[in-house]
Amino acid sequence: ATQLDQLHFSSREPAVNAYTAGGEFLVHKDSQALTVLIPLSANSQFTGGGTAFWSRVEEPSIILKPKEGTAMLFGGCVTH
Repeated sequence: ATQLDQLHFSSREPAVNAYTAGGEFLVHKDSQALTVLIPLSANSQFTGGGTAFWSRVEEPSIILKPKEGTAMLFGGCVTH
């Protein structure tokens, strides 16, 4: 058995989301064990954007805009 044989996905995993112009997600938690986000476009190709993270306040605590191809990993219980 390989390590891939040991992976178990829920009915909604893995998920691939693509944004179009003006696209966004509302603040949410993924409720999965792990979230991996990989931006595929350079920040110079659009305005706005990024991944915002919230603590217990109404405004985001931080907004990350990593270089394209850079993976962001965080627990599914993190509000973003």
